[in-house]
Amino acid sequence: MVDFTPLQINYAAIIDATNAQIALRTSNLAASTTRSQTASQSAQANAELAAGTPPWRSEEEPDRRTLARRALAATDFIPASVARDALSADEDTPKLFAAYDAIVRLKALAEGVAEDEVQKSLIGRANKRFSEGLAEIESFLNDADFKTVNLIRGERLFTARSEAEIERRRYDYVTPVLYEGDPDLAVPEWAGVSGFTINLTNTAGTTPINVDLTSLADNERTLQAVVDIANTALETAGAVTRFERARIGPLDDNGVAQGDDWGLKVAGTQTESLSFSAATSSPAVYLVGASGDAEARAGQISKWTNLDAAEPTRQFANRLEADAPPPPPDSEVSPTPPNA
Repeated sequence: MVDFTPLQINYAAIIDATNAQIALRTSNLAASTTRSQTASQSAQANAELAAGTPPWRSEEEPDRRTLARRALAATDFIPASVARDALSADEDTPKLFAAYDAIVRLKALAEGVAEDEVQKSLIGRANKRFSEGLAEIESFLNDADFKTVNLIRGERLFTARSEAEIERRRYDYVTPVLYEGDPDLAVPEWAGVSGFTINLTNTAGTTPINVDLTSLADNERTLQAVVDIANTALETAGAVTRFERARIGPLDDNGVAQGDDWGLKVAGTQTESLSFSAATSSPAVYLVGASGDAEARAGQISKWTNLDAAEPTRQFANRLEADAPPPPPDSEVSPTPPNA
């Protein structure tokens, strides 16, 4: 059986036009009828329109099977003489009548096939006649010059979409400066690090995601290389959040960051949160001291690791002078005050 797509007809314009004709007709009879009779006639006409029966339809209409059979047998859905007279008329009513009458038969043909009221041997012809009839009605409506009626093709819509879209709220985070220099070179601070763990929390709970860096040699640990490994681990775990390499610095006139300071951007989402921890941990000691008097007074902070060795390793040391700007933030610096 051939499936037909039902023809969606907007009857609102036809109803409005015929209702106007009814109002004009009843106003001309006002001299010989009472107001109550006029109201009764108008109510009856409106009821007929609401039921899908315009005033030009006869009281006894052929059934759907008969209309479908006529649609198959007819040469035209809108006879040439009817189309000629309607298109040359000054009023809209003849045009609406011709279009409506053709649409009724086209609708009956489609419903007749859908309800198996058309013989299977005629399905192919019915399909062809439906396409021809639809094209014929569209051509007639394109040629019709309506004075008081606007016809709109397609389904009537009750919503409108603006071209100005509202950007969704973003959940991005940019780290402090992690590296200064050529972003395509290895980050020295990441040498010897075996990896780290991302703790992903979403509606399903908290999932630890291990980011293994052992496959990268120390001289291969660029920002982008580490970002790629981290994103692969996130994707494997089904996370939406991703990392990006980000330049950190003042923006130029085009909004592009300038300078050689680099960090990471976390492109997050509302339903996920991340926390980080080292894959392996070892003890460290932070030493803080101060020396000098008055304006010459200065402080120093240093980090010492590999404490089990005969000579521990000084990881870094920063001298804090009174007039010097503060050092870049470091996630491993102890919050112990300098004068402790």
